[in-house]
Amino acid sequence: MPIAAFSDKKYLVVMLKDGGEDNYGTLISREPQHVAASMVARPSLAFNQSELDGTYAAARLAGTQFSLHPALQPLVQIWNSGEMAITHRVGTMFTNLAGIPIAEIREATNAFYTGSILFPSGLGAHDKQAFSTVSMITRDFVDTSGRPRAVAESGFLGRLAERFESFAGGSTIPMTILSGQIVPPSTLLAADGLTQGLSIPLAGGVFRRNWTGSATQEAALRRLDAVMVEAQTEPRMEAFRKANLVANEGVAFLQPVVEGGTGAYAVDQSFPGSPTSGWQGTMRTFARAIEADLRQPTLRRRVMLIGSRAGYDTHTAQGKTAGRLATLHADWAAGVVCFRDAMIRLGVWDNTLMIDHSEFGRTLRENGSFGTDHAYARDAFAFGGAVRGRGKDGSSGLFGQYPTVLSTSGTGTFDLVGGQAGGGALAPGISLEQYWDEPLRWFGADAADIADALPRRASFGESVNLIA
Repeated sequence: MPIAAFSDKKYLVVMLKDGGEDNYGTLISREPQHVAASMVARPSLAFNQSELDGTYAAARLAGTQFSLHPALQPLVQIWNSGEMAITHRVGTMFTNLAGIPIAEIREATNAFYTGSILFPSGLGAHDKQAFSTVSMITRDFVDTSGRPRAVAESGFLGRLAERFESFAGGSTIPMTILSGQIVPPSTLLAADGLTQGLSIPLAGGVFRRNWTGSATQEAALRRLDAVMVEAQTEPRMEAFRKANLVANEGVAFLQPVVEGGTGAYAVDQSFPGSPTSGWQGTMRTFARAIEADLRQPTLRRRVMLIGSRAGYDTHTAQGKTAGRLATLHADWAAGVVCFRDAMIRLGVWDNTLMIDHSEFGRTLRENGSFGTDHAYARDAFAFGGAVRGRGKDGSSGLFGQYPTVLSTSGTGTFDLVGGQAGGGALAPGISLEQYWDEPLRWFGADAADIADALPRRASFGESVNLIA
C-alpha cells in the first residue's frame, strides 16, 4: 500500500442518524437516582438496576457510571482500546447557554419570547435542525420577505464545502464529500412543467445524484445540469450548483466500487455476510472505496465520507431490547466495528476519524405510543485511532457534563414549549462549534476554514479535546 508516502492522509467519516436519536436509550446512566427517574418517566423503555448491573453488565463502559444500550455492546471493545469518546449534551446553540437558569432557557423557547437569548429556528423540527448543520446551503441570506434565514438554512458542512479545492482553487483541504438530495426546488422545476417539490440539498445519501427510473427525478437532474452553466445570483441556487459538484465528486470516488467490476477486496473479510444495506452496507462500501483509493498511484490527501440511515424518529414502538431503536443500534454497532477492523487491515485506522450526528436528542418522558419525542441536546460519539479515548493522555473518554438530576419537571433538564417535545429535554452544554473544532483541524482545516465553517465559534468556550 502506498499509504506510507502520505503520512498526513486523513479520512473523516460522518454518520448521520436521521430522525433524532434517543440519547437516554443509547448511553444509559447506572447512577441509582438516574435509574429511578428513568423507570418513572419511561416505564416500558428504561432498564432497571439489576438489568444494568447483571443481565446486561457486558454493555458497561469501564471506568464510568454508564452502560451502552445492550445492542451496542460490540462497541465496548473499542472503548476498552481507548479509541472511542463520548461527549455529553452536544447541541445547536446560537447563544452560549452556560450559566443561564433552566427556567429562563425554557421561557426563551416560547414562540412569543422577546428576550435576548437567541435560539435556533424551529428547535425540535427535523428540517430546520438539519439545515443548520448538514445543509449544503452555504451562505447566510435574506428571503423574499426580508427575514434573515441563516438560522435555518446555512449548514456548517455546506460552509466547509466552500473551502474545497474544487470550489476555491486555493483551498488547503482538497477532499471528497459524498452527499445527496442534489436536486432543485419547486421554483426550478416549474420551468420543466413539473409540480413536485424536491428537497433542499443535505449531505447524506450517497448515490442520489444518480437517480434513474423516475421521470420527475430525471427531469429534475436535467434541470440541475442546466443550472450548472447559468450565472447564479440567488444564494440557494448557487448552493445547489456547488452541491452538485460535490455529489459528482462523491460519485467519482464510489462508482468504480459500487457499479464497476469490484474484483477482490481485502476489507471484505471484515464484513461477514457481505452486507449491502443499512449501516453495515454503507461502511462496507466506504471501506472498499478507501481500499481502491489506496491502490492509486496518486492519492487524495483528504476524503470526507458522509453516510446516513433513516429511522431514528422513534415516536412509536421504539422498543427496549427489541424494536426500532434496538435494530438500528445493532446495525450501527456492527457497521462501526467492521469498518474499524477494515481500516486496521488497511493500516489507516490512525488516519481515520468517525463521528456520528443527529438533529437532536429525545425526551426522557415516554409518550403514549411506547416511543419518545423530539428534544434538544444529545450524546455524541467519536471513534478512531487518533481519538482521545479512555486512558489516552489521562483522558476518561468522556467529555462535557452529564446532568446531576434527570427530571421531566425542569430541574437539570428543560421542557421545550410547543411542537412534539415534552419532559426531559437536555439543555446543551457543548455547542457544535466547540465539538467540531478539533476534528476539522485534525482533518486539515486552517483558521480561515474554521472561521468560515463555524462562524459562531468565538461565542463559545474551549474546544472539546477529542484528538490525542
